[in-house]
Formats: sequence, C-alpha cells, structure tokens
Amino acid sequence: MRILSMVFGALIVLTATAGCGDPATIASGEVLDGLGKPVEGVEVVMESEIAGGFRKESEQRTDETGRFNFVTVTGAATSLRLRFSKSGYKDKTVRIPALENSTHKIEIQEASPAR
Repeated sequence: MRILSMVFGALIVLTATAGCGDPATIASGEVLDGLGKPVEGVEVVMESEIAGGFRKESEQRTDETGRFNFVTVTGAATSLRLRFSKSGYKDKTVRIPALENSTHKIEIQEASPAR
C-alpha cells in the first residue's frame, strides 16, 4: 500500500510539472473606435502560427472598457494572430511575435452602411 501511495504521489508531481517551462505569451490591450472610445463586445480570436499554418488558441470578447487579455502557452509558435470582429465594424487582423509580451491599442472602423 505504501509503494502504491508513493507511485501515485509521483504521478501527481509529474502531471503537475508537465508543461512547466513551455514558453508563454501575454497579449493584452484595448479596442477603440475611430473617435478613441472603447468598444465593448468585440470578438477577439488568438491564433498561433505553427509550420506555416494558424491554429485557434483562444477567444474572448472585450469588456465594457474595450479591454482584452490573453495568456497562452505558445510552445513552437513563431507568431500570433489576433482577429477582431463585431457587427457594424470592419474586421481587423493584427500579427504579433510569439514569446513577446505586449499591449496593443487596436482601432476598428465602423463599416459603411449597406446600399
């Protein structure tokens, strides 16, 4: 029984430390309209570029102050892509280096009215 407890304890420690040391990236900022006012509810999708292709990592919506914040393990990613979209606004895409903690001010423009 004691050996079983030791093995189980070792498995817990190994599981807890797996992934430690993998590089992480923090990408945060705020989304503003053309007048410099925060835009709430913008969908922000973070994708990582690995081997020439992009893979979705996470998504969220901006808060009432237009802010977003991602903390993600980027591993082998060479860059990250942030995609911003909201009804009534033009979509915007920003590419940032992986492994670089950064804060961004993103300006999105209102879409032209349909004719």
